[in-house]
Amino acid sequence: MPREPLAAALGLTFAVWTLLSSAALARPALGDASTLLGVGSATLLVLGWPRPRGLRPALAPALLACGAGFASLPAWLALLAPAGSALGLAPRSSLPAPAGVLRALCDVGLGPLLEETLYRGRVLPALRAATGAPLALLLSSALFALPHGDAWLTLAAFGLGLALGGAHLATRSLAVCVGYHAGLNLAAAALVRGAFPGLSAGRSAALAWLLFGAAILRARAARRR
Repeated sequence: MPREPLAAALGLTFAVWTLLSSAALARPALGDASTLLGVGSATLLVLGWPRPRGLRPALAPALLACGAGFASLPAWLALLAPAGSALGLAPRSSLPAPAGVLRALCDVGLGPLLEETLYRGRVLPALRAATGAPLALLLSSALFALPHGDAWLTLAAFGLGLALGGAHLATRSLAVCVGYHAGLNLAAAALVRGAFPGLSAGRSAALAWLLFGAAILRARAARRR
């Protein structure tokens, strides 16, 4: 499959941002249904283009990566706190309110599929062809982080973009990226609802690396077939 032109990848990104912005404007009238409508429309748009490499059924790597993402939340929080303080961000005084069912479904299902297909499956390879891998990783992570708005979420998204971008460069597997992203979002939703299991940052990082390493190895083995 030929490489996707950078202009096409950036144009698709702008179209997705426009759809999601329109959904946000409709939120006062439609509630969480506007989120589902916006994310669903954007996902169909992104998946409707020529299929990106790595987007094929890969259940085992996706499930392993999902477990890694879920387990890694305490480690991410432990890393974000000093990073945010160093950047001068005001500490959060409380957790956000729990999302409704439709919003939660988007955060755990459609959202990771949309964002990983767009930023890791399309934007990152297009930027890599134009600028080289290191700069492409930084720029694609920044584009992924910008729409999150809140300073702490933007910082978290940038870090996640670097991690998943590196994983995609190593494996060319979107299944690993989607699975990890979905697992991390699921853990965040569980934490907000007071249901996240108690894990220390060290133990969560060790478990997450074990599962994520297994997911990457499984994805690389699947590519050789």
